[in-house]
Amino acid sequence: MEDFGYWYNPDGRTTTDQSKFELAEVKPQALEWMFSVACGKLFHVSADNLAIDAGVANDEQFKLAVVNQAQQWCLSGRLPIRGLQFLEALMNHYGIDAKWTEHYQLKHLA
Repeated sequence: MEDFGYWYNPDGRTTTDQSKFELAEVKPQALEWMFSVACGKLFHVSADNLAIDAGVANDEQFKLAVVNQAQQWCLSGRLPIRGLQFLEALMNHYGIDAKWTEHYQLKHLA
């Protein structure tokens, strides 16, 4: 299935559409960040709206939501099962423990 069946709305989103997009993207981007940490790579949060107008999205608010989700998963240990399986495989391969909340601070996001 194209785009794994995730809801998607192309560039030029309205403020409302961008907010819906960001709500849908918090968990996938938190997982992607955790995968990046496990590989020792920098992660860039993406609002994925190149046609964005000033004020359409709150980039810092979205980043903070991604931070909070990653930290919550670290603290609870309750990641989605397939995400956890992939994360553990990456951690085993690269030798990096990506389950520490210290990795997931706003200052570490690009």
